[in-house]
Order: sequence, then C-alpha cells, then structure tokens
Amino acid sequence: MGFSRLARIVAGFGMVLLGSVHAGMAEKIEANCTGMVDFDIYTIDTEEPIQDIALIGTSNVAIDDEFIILTGDFGEYKFDLNRGTLYRDGSDTGIYCTYSRKAG
Repeated sequence: MGFSRLARIVAGFGMVLLGSVHAGMAEKIEANCTGMVDFDIYTIDTEEPIQDIALIGTSNVAIDDEFIILTGDFGEYKFDLNRGTLYRDGSDTGIYCTYSRKAG
C-alpha cells in the first residue's frame, strides 16, 4: 500500500470521527471522562442552549466543531472534542474524555 493511499485512508477515517460529533446534528453527545480516580459521564443535548447537566448543574451550552462549552454558576467546563482534554475555568483538569453520539 502506497503512502498516498494510506494517507487517504487515515484522512477518511479522521473525517468519519470528526463527523461523529458535529454541532449541527440533532442528537445527544455523551462524554465519558476519566482521570486518576474519576469516571464521569456527561450527556449534552445538541439542540438545547440551556440544560441541566448531571454532575455539573444548569448550564448554558455552546457547541462547535472543536469544543463543547458549559457555563453557569459553577464557572466554565470546556470539552476539547479533538484532543479529549477537559478544562475547568481555563485550566487543564487532567481528565481525558472520549465522545459518542446518541439519537436525540
């Protein structure tokens, strides 16, 4: 298999993964987040701008191709959809998240 064919396969696989979590789709995104001793699952509805997120609270939700950003009385949670990093109030939490989608 030549390099260009392999590069196309890898790029195509990346587009499938990127397309699996996209802001314009009517669905719920499930974030499975793990740290040293933590395992939390957050479910975010892509169509609701304000929602009650379990373990976080009432949140204003903003979603684009790179981030899910939750803001509220708790401060800010920022889920990096590309790197998997979870930030809290601008700081890396050391928690890594994987994402899946479910029909809304």
